[in-house]
Amino acid sequence: MVPIFLPGQPWGPEAYDSLDLNRDGQYDVLFHCSSCNSVDCIGGTTSASPMHSNVEFMLDGDNFIRQLNMGDAIDENQTWGWADISILTHRVYGVGGYTELGNWFPQEDGYAGIRIISGQDTLYGWVKIQAGANPNGGAFVQVNLWAIEESTISNQPPDFIIAGSTSDLVPGNQTVVLEQGPIPFGGGDGETTELDLNQDGIDDVTFNVTICNTFDCVSSSTLVLAMHGGFRFVSGQLYAKRLDSGDTIFSNANWNLSANSDLASQGLGFNGFQSAGEWL
Repeated sequence: MVPIFLPGQPWGPEAYDSLDLNRDGQYDVLFHCSSCNSVDCIGGTTSASPMHSNVEFMLDGDNFIRQLNMGDAIDENQTWGWADISILTHRVYGVGGYTELGNWFPQEDGYAGIRIISGQDTLYGWVKIQAGANPNGGAFVQVNLWAIEESTISNQPPDFIIAGSTSDLVPGNQTVVLEQGPIPFGGGDGETTELDLNQDGIDDVTFNVTICNTFDCVSSSTLVLAMHGGFRFVSGQLYAKRLDSGDTIFSNANWNLSANSDLASQGLGFNGFQSAGEWL
């Protein structure tokens, strides 16, 4: 994620972040945002650019990265190009008046089609990007999800994929959603799901939501639990520490040896109202 810049800053503040789409150790895309607030420039700009010559984006007729919707086709028949420093959104008041460019306005959330030439393969994929620029100064870029074809010469899937779909692709990350609704008096219920963080085929962490509604327990809880030894969370005062975007995680941080923690729990029991976790 490239962080938000707030209005009121002088000309020049900017931020960069990069992404290795196919996890081969080489960064593929550079994201950038900048903000200005001076006598001749007020506004913000966001952009994305390839980091090597084997990366191409799906482009529109003005050579900007196309904003795709979920379900749009991504294949060799589209318009592809290198798109050096392609603007996602640019909204700036300057000497010549107001300028507005890019396909991430007015809709700030959309998919970008991308492909990487990897040896004899052409790997097609997508990146879900949220980007915004404030004409009063400020800009942000956030990569929410991405997925790309796996490089397998002998069993290469068809060069046709769907924006937002991870079928036959290697997802860069995934969204985990658990929801437990209210239950009638006299019982309890819950849901769990697992996550393989490094995609080695071994689940690393379990997320759990539970709810109870009895005479001695009216509460709800969300927890995170390690699924194997060697897994640790950064610990806060009592529970897994809630970090903000941009926080640094050091090797000498306070690592929780139990690797199990409440995220957010609250309710009534024999001891009255209780709450736990840093997500409250």
